Amino acid sequence: QARASLGARQRVFLPFRAEGALQLCERSAEVGFCVCAVPAPSEWGGVSRPPEVLLVYVSGDGLHVARATERGREALAHAPATLDLSVPVLCIMEVRANPPELRFTLGTGGPSVKYAFPEECAPELFAWLWDSRRGEAHFFDCAFGDLVG
Repeated sequence: QARASLGARQRVFLPFRAEGALQLCERSAEVGFCVCAVPAPSEWGGVSRPPEVLLVYVSGDGLHVARATERGREALAHAPATLDLSVPVLCIMEVRANPPELRFTLGTGGPSVKYAFPEECAPELFAWLWDSRRGEAHFFDCAFGDLVG
């Protein structure tokens, strides 16, 4: 079994946008982003709680959001899509603060997935490129920036 590839970690602040140009070379490939969000301190939950680690990715059957757990992936959202394996695509991930929500879509429009965080997050998150290595895929470029508007 192939081990997942984790790219260089980026420190980002809410709200932010990540854009990545990628190409799937096999239907079994899974590639996208990993996001680590820490719940904001609260009176009932305290200040030291485990982070929520999300896998936000494209595969041969569409767009996905999953939670990484000790037992593996827990599927949270899926939008079916047919991707042309011979054409690079632009993937866009936006994470907003109020309300805390993640949106993942393709640059050409079409399907998108949304995930509402169960509670408020700390303003600082970590994000990086993610590849399950279950099939060949190429990440050509990636940019992280502030989300305006």
